[in-house]
Amino acid sequence: MNQHTLTVSELNKEIKNLVQSGFSRIVVKGEVSGLKPPRHDHMYFDIKDSSSSLPCAIWSYKQKLTDDYISAIDKTLEQKKEDILKV
Repeated sequence: MNQHTLTVSELNKEIKNLVQSGFSRIVVKGEVSGLKPPRHDHMYFDIKDSSSSLPCAIWSYKQKLTDDYISAIDKTLEQKKEDILKV
């Protein structure tokens, strides 16, 4: 068996090419879970459905989202804090 060894950069390039050639635009429907208070303007969470989850990150989210989205996210995080404190 002839096995070709890829560098990390080569593998990342191959994966990027596969994803970009297979999808013109990706829209994902699911439930957001594990939303944590942002650290250093980065937001981490999962999008999940009944059988799978997808880890996600938004870097410098405050620069990419509108004020309305940021306000909604901040309210969600505040509500989660209140729920945790009630327990």
